[in-house]
Amino acid sequence: MSFTKRVGNGDSQRIAWAYCRVSTTKDEQELSLEEQIAWATSYAQSNSLRLRVFSERASAKTIVQRPIIVSMLQAIRDADLEQRPALILATSFDRLARDVFDSFTLFGTLREAAVEVFVRDGGSMKMQSPVDAAILFGRAFGGHAENQARSDRMKASWERRRRQGKPTSNKMPYGIQLLDERDTPAPETSAWVRRAFEWYAQGDGMLTIARRLESAPSHRVLTSKIGPDGQRLARERHTLWEANRVRKLLEQRRYRGLIVSDDLFDKVQEMIAAKPRWSNVRKSEYPLSGSMQCATCGRNPHGHATGGSTRRLANGEVRRYRNAVRYYSCYVCRYILNAERAEAQFFEKLATLSASDALLHAWIESEVQTSLAELKSELDDLQKKLDAKRLDKDRARVWELAMTNKSLPSGELDRQLARMTKDEQTARARADELLALISLTTKRERTVDNAHYLLKSFRELFQAATYDEKRELCFAIAEALGGITTTPDGIQWVRETGIKPPPKRRPASNIRRRDAAAYRIDSQQS
Repeated sequence: MSFTKRVGNGDSQRIAWAYCRVSTTKDEQELSLEEQIAWATSYAQSNSLRLRVFSERASAKTIVQRPIIVSMLQAIRDADLEQRPALILATSFDRLARDVFDSFTLFGTLREAAVEVFVRDGGSMKMQSPVDAAILFGRAFGGHAENQARSDRMKASWERRRRQGKPTSNKMPYGIQLLDERDTPAPETSAWVRRAFEWYAQGDGMLTIARRLESAPSHRVLTSKIGPDGQRLARERHTLWEANRVRKLLEQRRYRGLIVSDDLFDKVQEMIAAKPRWSNVRKSEYPLSGSMQCATCGRNPHGHATGGSTRRLANGEVRRYRNAVRYYSCYVCRYILNAERAEAQFFEKLATLSASDALLHAWIESEVQTSLAELKSELDDLQKKLDAKRLDKDRARVWELAMTNKSLPSGELDRQLARMTKDEQTARARADELLALISLTTKRERTVDNAHYLLKSFRELFQAATYDEKRELCFAIAEALGGITTTPDGIQWVRETGIKPPPKRRPASNIRRRDAAAYRIDSQQS
């Protein structure tokens, strides 16, 4: 559309833009879009204004989440003087902004463009004087308070629904839709839920039911969002059926008495409870699984076993036909190592070190110095970042940027300050951890005599330890002696062979925490 040019003290017909917004389908809570547009049209006609309407359906509390008002403010910034509106119309201030930082963005944009605001429920504001700013921010604080009151009302509403036995979740299971705050069977999908229960009651397995449900229609429910036609938007989700998802469907209690009869639902629950589940009991131990790294990819090989087949005879006797064989496997590089051979090589190296004072002394001193140097270097970097003057300068720089950048998105200042606070807390926690590790490493007497005792008694400690303790002991020894890499040919000690250690996949903080825990175990045993 064309715009009229403003000249001198006024125009024969000025330009006005109206912003109209609704956030709910409940007419008793706010004016409809049609009513807001009708008021803006009537006001423009009575005041000889050329009107352009910006309207959207959005319930977002911040401007940045409402694309129409964002485009309107950007159009004001980009428009030439003769194309800018003289006035922004709205039925109430909360249609424009309900947040302090939104108000800051709105005030800065309109003040720079010399655009006034007229609110039906609050009058005109020229957006130039400190009084206008005070009124604007005062109303923003009122919006904050209203948002909090609305949140309290929602919590009270959920509590009321809980007392009345209504669903307290917005998530709709397959076959159910929410109408008038009540669970209601969905016409297209509820029949498939009933069939799934009947199939399971007849003896069909969950995998068989999942394959049958692949031909079932998609899950379609009405959301709380509203579309351009004023009606609730529908969301359609195609379910990828698998055995575990079928199990969750059969255990969903919201189907009982609604889609599935009470007797059928209870029968299915009894059948599910009576069916034995796969056992998660560990049958084999792999104490080196966290102590070795693949020389190629840097990942820790995982333990697995093959064989071990058994058969129960008619007289009740269990006969074993083949013993299980344990392996350490790298799933990425696709090779396996016999666990018994790898563990034999591990203990053989410990015995060799125990017999050589010079070699053991060199390994220990080198590891201590390297570990302490790394810890102290990381601590120095963190202490520089946590300097009070540096933190104050960083925060002042963020505030200065927010005050000078008029196009800064709403809420960005809050997000940046929150991110800085979180980073500071993380850095302080890491610094405290490093201080404890340095103190632990410094105070611990790592002499050749203590190392001899640990290596000589390692077998005894290893046999008496639990599985988790065995892994910690192996990890501590491997780390202290330089680390272990694996190849298809077997295990190799990094320091002995002089090869470059593989990249560590596990974060350093986790390694040192486990190392510190193992050191405490070693010290207690010593």
